[in-house]
Amino acid sequence: MIKRYVLIFAAITVTISLYSQIDMTIGYRRATAEVASEIPVFVEKPSGAVFSTSGLSGQYPGYRIPAENIKVLYPDLSQAIDTIGILWYLRPENYSQRGEVNIILVAIGQDSSKTYYIDNNNDRIFADNEENFRFSPDVEKRVLEIKVLGNYYNYTFLNPDYNPGNKRQGKSLKEYSELWRAYHSRPSFSFLFSMTTGGGKALLSFQPAESNINMYSYNANIVGCFKPSAGIDFSWYDFHISLLASFERLQYDETVMYAYGDNFRGRYYDRGSWPSSKIHAGVSAEYDFRIRSLYISPVATYSKHWILDKNKFDRSVPAGPGATYKNSYTWETGAKLKLPVSAKTMLFIKYVYSGTWFDATDFLPSYVEGTYSVDYKQNYFGFGVMYRFLSF
Repeated sequence: MIKRYVLIFAAITVTISLYSQIDMTIGYRRATAEVASEIPVFVEKPSGAVFSTSGLSGQYPGYRIPAENIKVLYPDLSQAIDTIGILWYLRPENYSQRGEVNIILVAIGQDSSKTYYIDNNNDRIFADNEENFRFSPDVEKRVLEIKVLGNYYNYTFLNPDYNPGNKRQGKSLKEYSELWRAYHSRPSFSFLFSMTTGGGKALLSFQPAESNINMYSYNANIVGCFKPSAGIDFSWYDFHISLLASFERLQYDETVMYAYGDNFRGRYYDRGSWPSSKIHAGVSAEYDFRIRSLYISPVATYSKHWILDKNKFDRSVPAGPGATYKNSYTWETGAKLKLPVSAKTMLFIKYVYSGTWFDATDFLPSYVEGTYSVDYKQNYFGFGVMYRFLSF
């Protein structure tokens, strides 16, 4: 058990750090100001799972803080040898009359380390999705987002063990990941940009209506793809919904048509003018799983696409002046590996498997109903960036 005077010294150090600059978000307004009036703070030893506000109320009678017992639900503190609570009375603005008591748990480890547990939504439950952290000596401060009287406000919490002599240039990837995590409970909008490339196989087949041919089959290898994309992402509690637009340029080789009869198979080279330029517009959904400083995100996308090529699919088949590709769409499934590299920027790499369907029957001879099919599959690899520009 750590000695009591050591524990109290640590608590006093923490308390002093709470008199700091406060950055408050009030509705849609943001204001940063030096707090002239002190924040009522009191270090309290819990009785079981109960904290009394009597000491806080008695030390600051002018604030009329209610004296009450607050029962909390602890996080896992099995590695702690002692625990204290920092009770502070938070008000939305310096001149507000009303406020709420918020509790920060400080768990003391066997190595005298301090782990801070934050009750962000102020519901007295220290849930797994709320903040907990340890300060590194070279980290000066941390922004805490706490709910007071129904709205969230940001408070800057100074590191009691800050050692500027060990200060690094910039933040670590772990710290950026923590910053992203702090925003996951807030609805946020981000810009998305990505670039993908890949290849695959394409097959189109049908049974002609009047012929001794049982089936025509057009085949091609997709040997190259260039697909830049842009969009807007909405995220909340690790769920993402994105609206996307992209341009796709494709290259094929081994464009072959096979004709199958009862007793023969014919092979015809350079048949089939496959779509080489497309514009996509669609919607994507994904979910983030956090692993240390990284995020792994399964993703699914559905998009409509418009084929820009003016060429007929098969030049040997007459087509009317109004012939066009119809009912074109693409579905995609895959995953992203994301890495936060700043407070607002995240880089990612991704793999996607896609399937495409389009109706090219305007460019084909008459066919038996129900025999037209398209099997158009691609594997994409790419990279991108996400930039968060708005949070609520």
